[in-house]
Amino acid sequence: MIEKRNVAPAQPSSESHSIFLRLRNACLNVLHRRTISVLVLILVISVASLLLYIDHLQSNLVSLSALKYAETYTQTLKEFRKIYTSDVIARLDSENVKVTHDFENIPGAIPLPATLSMKFGERIAKTNDGIESHLYSPLPFPWRKESGGLKDNFARDAWEFLSKNKDKPFYRFENYKGRLSMRYATSDILQTSCVDCHNSYPGTPKNDWKVGDLRGIIEIDYPTQAIVEQTNANLKGVFAMVIVLSTIGLLSLGVVVSNLRRNSIELENRVEERTAELSQTMHKLEESLSETRTAQHDIKTKKEQLELLAAKLAKYLSPQVYKSIFSGKKEVKIETYRKKLTIFFSDIKGFTELTDSMESEALSTLLNNYLNEMSEIAIRHGGTIDKFIGDAILIFFGDPESLGVKEDALACAKMAIEMRDRMNFLQKKWENDGIYESLKIRCGINTGYCTVGNFGSEDRLDYTIIGGSVNLASRFESSAEPDEILISHETFSLIKDEVVCKKMDKIKVKGIAYPVQSYQVLNFQGKSALREQFINEQHVGFELLIDFKKTEKATAIERLQTILDEIG
Repeated sequence: MIEKRNVAPAQPSSESHSIFLRLRNACLNVLHRRTISVLVLILVISVASLLLYIDHLQSNLVSLSALKYAETYTQTLKEFRKIYTSDVIARLDSENVKVTHDFENIPGAIPLPATLSMKFGERIAKTNDGIESHLYSPLPFPWRKESGGLKDNFARDAWEFLSKNKDKPFYRFENYKGRLSMRYATSDILQTSCVDCHNSYPGTPKNDWKVGDLRGIIEIDYPTQAIVEQTNANLKGVFAMVIVLSTIGLLSLGVVVSNLRRNSIELENRVEERTAELSQTMHKLEESLSETRTAQHDIKTKKEQLELLAAKLAKYLSPQVYKSIFSGKKEVKIETYRKKLTIFFSDIKGFTELTDSMESEALSTLLNNYLNEMSEIAIRHGGTIDKFIGDAILIFFGDPESLGVKEDALACAKMAIEMRDRMNFLQKKWENDGIYESLKIRCGINTGYCTVGNFGSEDRLDYTIIGGSVNLASRFESSAEPDEILISHETFSLIKDEVVCKKMDKIKVKGIAYPVQSYQVLNFQGKSALREQFINEQHVGFELLIDFKKTEKATAIERLQTILDEIG
C-alpha cells in the first residue's frame, strides 16, 4: 500500500510536463514559419504607438504653450493697468486733469484705467496674430451696454465660476470667430484705489462696491493655429526619422530572420536532446521523491513509537529527571556531585497493622490512591520524587531544578502541610468506604548537603541521594507522632518567616554524638493558601470537609446555605 501511494503523484506531474512541451513546440512552430510577419507586426505596433504618443505630446505642448501665453498676457494687462492707476492718475488728480471714458471728445482728458486697458488690448490685437482681450461684466456702464455684458455661454460660465473661485483662471478650447482658440478668463477684483471711483462715477450701475468684489472679467482669446503649425513643422523631422528607422529595422529583421532560420534546426535538435535529458532527470527525481516519502513515513512511525515508549518510561521517573534527560541537560551516565538539598520522608502510621486485616486487592487500591494523591501534591510544589518504599515516600528539593535553598525548603514545608491535611481528608473518605483503622502520616524534613546523581552500573542506573542529611531526615520521620511534621534547625531557619513552627525536644540520632534539635511544623502564617485547596474543620460533634478539587466553590456555598437554613 505504501508503494502505490508513492507512485501515484508521478502521473499528474508527467501529464503537466507533456502539456507544457506541446504548447512550447506550437509556439516555436508559429514563430519559425511566420517569423517575419510576427516581427513586422511588432514593429508596426511599436511605430503606431510612437506616433500616437507624439500626437498626444503635440496636443499637450499646444495646450501648455497657449495657457502660458494667456497667463503672461493677462498679467501684463493687469500690471499695466495697476501702474497707470497708481503712477499716472494719482499724480494728475492734483492737476485737475479730467479722467473719463469719453476722453477722446474732451480736450486735455485722459482715459479711465479700464478704458485704457480695452484700448490697449485692441491695439495689441491688430499686431499680434489675432490675439484679443476683453473686459466685461454683467453690470456694464450705460455707454458699454452694446459691447459689454455676458454675450455668450463662455462669458456666463466664466462669471459663474469666477464668482466662486476669484483666485483661479477659467479657460477652455473652442471655436471662436471661426478658428480654434483658447479662451482664458480671470477675475477683475476691485482694489482700494478703484472703489470710490466705481461707486461715484456718473452712470455707475451700482454704488455699493467694496474692496475685493468681482467687478468684471478679463478675457484673452488666443488662436492656437500658429502654435499647431509651428509644432507640426518641428515634428516633421521626427516623423521622417521614425520612418527611416522603421525601414532600417525591417531590413535588419530580414537579416536576423535569415540567420535564425539557418540555426533553427540545430536549436530544435538541442532542445529535443535537453528535453529528453530533463525527462530522464525528472523520472529519477520522482523515484528519489518516492523513496524519501517512504523514509519519512518510516521516521514518523519510529518517532510515534519512541514517543509512546518515552511516555511509558516517564511513569518510572520523576518529571524533573525525565525532562532533564530528554531535553539533553543531564547525561545518562554514572555521575554524582555534592549539593545542598531539602529532604522529605513520610510513611503511614498503622499501615503495617492494616495489611493483616485487608485483602491484597483492596489494600493495593488504597495504597495506590494514597500515593497518587501525595505524588500530585509533590509535583505541584516542585519536589523530585526519589522512590516509594511500600507506604513510605522519599522526596527531595533542589535538584535537578532549584529555586534556591530557602525557596526549596519553603516549598517542601508547604508540600508537607498539604499532604498532612490531604491525608485527613482521605481518612474520612476511607472511613466511608468501610476502613475504620485510623491512618495518619508522619513526616520528617532536613536541609543539608547530600551526594546526588546517578548511582549503579553501566547497565542500570538509579537517580537518588545519599548522605548523613538523608539519614537525619529519615530519623525525624520515625520520631514524629501521627499527623506530625518534624524538621531540623537548618530547615526551621529557612522557613520560620512564613511557616508557624513549635520547638520540640532534641532527638538522639545514631552516628551523631550530640542530640539534634527538632521543630514541629504547625501551619502557614495564615491559612489562605490551604483554604484554597480544601477545608477540614473538626470539633466535638461537628466535622466539615470540603475538597475544592472535587467540587466548585459556588456549589459548596449553596449546599452550606441549605444546611444552615435546615438548622434554622
